[in-house]
Amino acid sequence: MNQTLRELELFQELNDKEVQYLASISVLRSYDKDSIVFYNGEESLYLHVLIEGSVKIYKSTQKNNEITLKKITHPSLIAELSNFKHIRYPSNCATLSDSKILLVDYQKFEEIILQNSSYLRRFMDSMTESLVDLNRVVGTFTLDATAKVAKYIFESEEDFKKNTFIQSATLLNMTPETFSRSIKKLKDEGALFDKETVDKEKLKHYF
Repeated sequence: MNQTLRELELFQELNDKEVQYLASISVLRSYDKDSIVFYNGEESLYLHVLIEGSVKIYKSTQKNNEITLKKITHPSLIAELSNFKHIRYPSNCATLSDSKILLVDYQKFEEIILQNSSYLRRFMDSMTESLVDLNRVVGTFTLDATAKVAKYIFESEEDFKKNTFIQSATLLNMTPETFSRSIKKLKDEGALFDKETVDKEKLKHYF
C-alpha cells in the first residue's frame, strides 16, 4: 500500500510518516465495470481516490433518464468537495471500467493530512477544478443540441477527435441521432469539416 501511495502524484507532498498514516486509514477496493461506488444521498464518510480505471458522476431523473455530470479517469480524487463540506453526496458514482479505488477514512484524513499546507493546496486545486467542470456542465443545460455539440468540440477538441459519436453523445446526454444531426448542421454551416478540422471561431458563435 505504501508504495502505491508514493507513486501517486496526488500524494507527492506527503512525507514518509504521513504516507504510512494514510495507508493505515485506507482500504483499496476493486470494482467491476458498471459497479456503483456511491449513491446520491449517501454520507461522504470516505475520500475516494481513483487508482485505476474510470468512473462517471451522474444523476437520475424521475423518468430514470441518466444525466452524466462528469467522467473521471485515474489517478484522481472523486467528489472530494462533498468530503470537504461534510455533506452527503449530491450525485451517484459508477465505474465505466474495471477500477481500483482507495477509500480513505475522511475524518482521520482531515485531522492529520490536511494540516500539511502543501497537500492542502493540491486538495484545494482539485476542488477548484471540480467546480469549474460542474459549472461547465450546468452551463450546457440552457443550450440547444447544436450549441451543446459546438461547445463540447470547442472546449474538448481532443476528446471529440478520439471518441466515437456514441461516446460523445453519451457524454452530452443526448442520443447518437441528435448528435449526428448537430454535427451535420455544423458541417453544413462551415464550422466543422471533419473530426480533424474545425473552425473554432465559427464554433464560438453557437454558444
